[in-house]
Amino acid sequence: MEKQLPVIKEEPVVMEYMDMLFKNDKKKEFENTQELLDYISSMEKQFEEVVNELHDVKQMLSEMQNPTLRMRMSDTIDKTQMAVDDGISRLNNVKTNLISSMMECLESVKQKGNEGVVKTINLLHFKDALNGIGKVLAYGAEKTSNAIVTFDNISMEARNAKLHIGNIGRVIMGKAPKEADPYMLSDKKNKIQSGLRIIYNRLDGIYFKTCDMVKKLKNFEKSSVKKDIKNFKENSNKNTNEKIKHKTEQLR
Repeated sequence: MEKQLPVIKEEPVVMEYMDMLFKNDKKKEFENTQELLDYISSMEKQFEEVVNELHDVKQMLSEMQNPTLRMRMSDTIDKTQMAVDDGISRLNNVKTNLISSMMECLESVKQKGNEGVVKTINLLHFKDALNGIGKVLAYGAEKTSNAIVTFDNISMEARNAKLHIGNIGRVIMGKAPKEADPYMLSDKKNKIQSGLRIIYNRLDGIYFKTCDMVKKLKNFEKSSVKKDIKNFKENSNKNTNEKIKHKTEQLR
């Protein structure tokens, strides 16, 4: 499994960069960056929970007596594990690149001093990386859903086979055969089913959280473009007024 990096909000560079934004009255940039940091922190916690659930499910599967169930389920669960590991790796890359970008901005400010323009991160650059994480999460959720269906089907087949053998004996003894109960599972199988559904719900939830963050990044960019256009118009009007004033003074 991909090794987790330290919590991003506790990184000295991150704290220094956010402090720089705050002190230079970069309120919008501060809020937007904070949202991305909150997203990353939340994803770290969710991935950790998924990894723990996968470990528990794999442990219970290894203790199952049905070799067919173990083999077929292990293959599907391994695909989910690979997707989760890939997602963690991609998230760590986002963290690394984000921190690197913050370091560049801080270095730029230090070189130019207080009179220089404060350089900030273009958060839209992380949109493609988050889209990649979203695709991995969708794949993981799909494989987990397949695992749930496979587990239910194999469990049902095993129950029906066992019930059929039992009913043969009951008929021979002159007793009425039992009907299959689709909800009657062993305690361990119930725990596996529950674990798989928890994993699916987590992956599905953080997939939509990622999609929401991508939309926010796009909105951040739109807001930035509008701000740039407004500043451009204001500067253009200011320059025009200065030129008119200059000509008027010359005519005098």
